[in-house]
Amino acid sequence: MKLYAFVGISAVSGVVLVGSGGCGDRASGSSTGPAPNGVYAVQIETNTSASVPACTAKTDGETAIVTSTGTLETCVLGVWVPVPCLVGGGVAYDSATNTLWACTENTDGGAALWVQISIPQGDAGPPGPQGPKGDAGPQGPQGITGPAGATGPQGQQGDAGATGPQGQQGDAGAAGSQGPPGVAGEAGANGENALVVQTPFAAGAGTPAQNGACPTGGTELDTGTSNGAGAFAAGSETTTYVCNGTSGGAPACNATNYALLAPALGGCNLAGVDLTGADLFAANLTDANLSGANLSELNLTDLNLAGANVTGANLTGACLTDLDVTGANLSGANLTGALVSGVNLSGANLTDTILTNANLSGEGLSGANLTGANLTGANLTEANLTEANLTDANVTDAILTNANLTDAILTNANLTEAAITAILTGVISGGIVSEPGALPESYKVLNGYLVGPRVNLTGATLNDADLTGVNLTDADLTDAILTGANLTGADLNSVNLLGANLTDAILNDANLTGATCPNGILFGVAGSNCE
Repeated sequence: MKLYAFVGISAVSGVVLVGSGGCGDRASGSSTGPAPNGVYAVQIETNTSASVPACTAKTDGETAIVTSTGTLETCVLGVWVPVPCLVGGGVAYDSATNTLWACTENTDGGAALWVQISIPQGDAGPPGPQGPKGDAGPQGPQGITGPAGATGPQGQQGDAGATGPQGQQGDAGAAGSQGPPGVAGEAGANGENALVVQTPFAAGAGTPAQNGACPTGGTELDTGTSNGAGAFAAGSETTTYVCNGTSGGAPACNATNYALLAPALGGCNLAGVDLTGADLFAANLTDANLSGANLSELNLTDLNLAGANVTGANLTGACLTDLDVTGANLSGANLTGALVSGVNLSGANLTDTILTNANLSGEGLSGANLTGANLTGANLTEANLTEANLTDANVTDAILTNANLTDAILTNANLTEAAITAILTGVISGGIVSEPGALPESYKVLNGYLVGPRVNLTGATLNDADLTGVNLTDADLTDAILTGANLTGADLNSVNLLGANLTDAILNDANLTGATCPNGILFGVAGSNCE
């Protein structure tokens, strides 16, 4: 595993979910890796950052040089990402303008800059031999017409011309007076008799179809053509339901009438309904039952899902913009490739939710329950995951650049190749599966725990662990088991070791300034037992 202070944005597939900040915004605090051959090919030269074109599929993979700031940026997955300037490292070259830049120390003592390097012109080579005579060129264009000659004498009068075509028909004349009524026709044959059958039923006392259509009870209306024997003619029967309403007698919302009641769909029972193609823009689905419903590819902008049951719903590819999901239950829902923007998911129940390749950049997920959630390839750039529960979550290949994971729980999480350059203060871990692709400086995964400054390792089992030189400044190791651990040269400044087991631990050259020892006494104070 390589550790970087900042990490480049990994390529992801799927979601169309851009945040409110816009899909073409340039990322801050992120950078790309080195060029494969040490040379960055420049396609775009511009004087200011503001004039850099949007990072789109058209410019994906292209590199731009901003001459006023001496910075180099690459378009990666909709984001302009800075290329690190390492003195003595790679160079950048624009073959279209034959321009070369190299990373050069800043004369003002600041960060290194990409500076244009003059390319000396070589000596002229000897003239080449005379080439063969080329083919004759195409004939030139016709010359301009000369001035008109003088008018000739008047000729003799010609023969009369042929008769011209018939002219258009004139407007119709006024209508004549009404004629006398005609003789009455013969009477037609008798029509078929219509048949209507009403079947009332109480709540829960009807057939499965009746109960599903009207959970509060209602009346089944069967209409069609009579066969003359009190029954419906074959193929003529149509069934509709009139459901018992709440106060005021309004009909209960369900799969048979939701389109007529939209956008007022509060409390609507749409469990398992295929809503593909439905118009739910700005609909009020407060406390609605959408469990198992198919909402894939829908535009759900301004939808009110407060208190709704969305468990197991299919939201793949949906546009989830400016939704109210306060108190909604989204556990087990599938949001693969969904576009999420302006949605406050703080405290939301997202247990076992599928968020593969979802774009959650900048979204609020503080306190959200993401236990068992699948966040493979998800974009969580600058997302707020404070106190979020990611126990057993799959975060493989996810992007957490500048995310806030303060006091988040990562127990048994799968962090394979995840790009985590986030705030990790108070993070709780243990049983972490696989190594992330990148972590902030001073952090590492050791014995299944995320180890570094200010992490929460309360009760952690780190016996015999090699913690040589690790930085655990301000970390909480209350009741941690460090039996036989090697802490040689470790930075334990202000660490909390209250109740920790340091039996046979090696603390040679460790910095224990301000540390609370296992017996609760500060290091260096008489009676402390940190050694």
